[in-house]
Amino acid sequence: MLWVFDENPRARRFYERLGFRADGLVKTEAIGGAELTEIRYRFTG
Repeated sequence: MLWVFDENPRARRFYERLGFRADGLVKTEAIGGAELTEIRYRFTG
């Protein structure tokens, strides 16, 4: 399991090519005064 920033499509594609898939869980993190959305990915093989 890992978390990827929604605003980072390059990282999302990278993990998807390795067999990870978003499982529908999202969370918002405050980092450096900005609200960023993270998507949870799970390895599906």
